[in-house]
Amino acid sequence: MLKKCATTILFYLILMVLFVGEPLQARQNKTRVWIDTDAACTGAFAVDVDDCWALALLLRDVTVEIVGISTVFGNRSSAPSEGEMRRILHAISPDASQTRTIPVVEGASRPPEIFNSSPNPAAKAIIKELEKSPLTILALGPLTNIASVVARRPDLSGRISNVVAIAGQRPGERFFPGRSRFFHVHDMNFRKDVTAFKLVLESSAAVTLVPYIAGSQVIIGKSDLTHLQQGNRQTQWLADTSLGWLEFWEAYFGVSGFYPFDLLGAAYLTFSDGLKCRQTRARIVYRRGWFTVRDTLEVDVGSGRTVHYCDEVTAQLGNRLVSRVLKSAH
Repeated sequence: MLKKCATTILFYLILMVLFVGEPLQARQNKTRVWIDTDAACTGAFAVDVDDCWALALLLRDVTVEIVGISTVFGNRSSAPSEGEMRRILHAISPDASQTRTIPVVEGASRPPEIFNSSPNPAAKAIIKELEKSPLTILALGPLTNIASVVARRPDLSGRISNVVAIAGQRPGERFFPGRSRFFHVHDMNFRKDVTAFKLVLESSAAVTLVPYIAGSQVIIGKSDLTHLQQGNRQTQWLADTSLGWLEFWEAYFGVSGFYPFDLLGAAYLTFSDGLKCRQTRARIVYRRGWFTVRDTLEVDVGSGRTVHYCDEVTAQLGNRLVSRVLKSAH
């Protein structure tokens, strides 16, 4: 009888490995990640491809479980559609079966004027996942969807293990791409929905800021794209999609490559030693004039809420990032 029970247990364990795909212990050790993205990597000239690089990296990371993807406005005036995101995932994922199981939901196409209306599908989906267990949210665009969650369900804010946002700057700091000292880039994710950042900073959710200045320390150049083109269909697609963006940076900013800002947010989750972070305080500084609005999200200030701020990368991180994206190419 005992032998029969042992055989039955072994049989079901084998079924679990075959049909679930990996041992339960391995899945439990993974970081549950929700990705909120304003992906605009459609292959057209001057299209921001950073989101696709971030997605490609996380889809190849064995320590991460992507439990869902939501869309938000940002790189363009409206959020990507579910169908568009599905096509992007199909193009860059090393495992087609993996992407079929990842929920994709549409989120905010503009900042909501009030938060007492019905939550959008993205906010509903994130709330549902938080009700199951804690979640890390990688926010590659404005925090509109995440703010909708914490505004409606403040009781779930503590279950957000981390909101990793591409934003922040030191007081008086300006980001100049390339050799330009006239044209500077605003903290766009923050500027596109200041209220959303305010709500998230006021919540109990942990916050990590990966600013533009960190992204500028890694350059994706033509040689990197050549390596990707020598890989499989997925890496070739990423390289081909990135060519126009690289040419745009070369022509307008005088840089022999482009800075992959969003990729550094994904790298924070993937390479624990890839970024240098410190605990500091952050607050929103409001500057309103007759003709301009220059609100800034500033760190290293005397007051504000505690955040982790990651504005430096370690040596050789760029090569490691490209190598990881190439991981399943051969």
